Amino acid sequence: MTINSNEIQLIIFSSECDGHFQKILNAVPGFFPRDRIIQCRTISDFSFRLTDLLFGLSIVVVVARTDRELDEIHQMNGRLTDHSIILVLADEVDDTAQPAIRLYPRYTAYLKDDYTDVCLVLEKMITNIEKKMKGERHGACCQCN
Repeated sequence: MTINSNEIQLIIFSSECDGHFQKILNAVPGFFPRDRIIQCRTISDFSFRLTDLLFGLSIVVVVARTDRELDEIHQMNGRLTDHSIILVLADEVDDTAQPAIRLYPRYTAYLKDDYTDVCLVLEKMITNIEKKMKGERHGACCQCN
């Protein structure tokens, strides 16, 4: 799979740079250029960075460790609307999972996971973006199939 590194970006929000964050970074296979990965440690930085992303050409990974972080991220839901979201939650408690659903993530994982599935979902998201980009380049009237 070839990615035009000038177009697709990956933004990762995690308030802590710990083993879980490193697992997520390590789960990002070699096919995604490191210079296209944006790491955010604060909600304000995350919010700011979201405004710079191209709609439909970005993948967002959110590691929400607390209910407060999840609430603050939910408040910026309008900025997340056109991005593919992978959400990593601290636990599977209904009190945490219910507000998380309102973000409409494409995939939800938990800190206790090994993130292998996150890598597979990420790869599928990139493939879908590439297909979308290819369709937009060729236009609706092109018969390139």
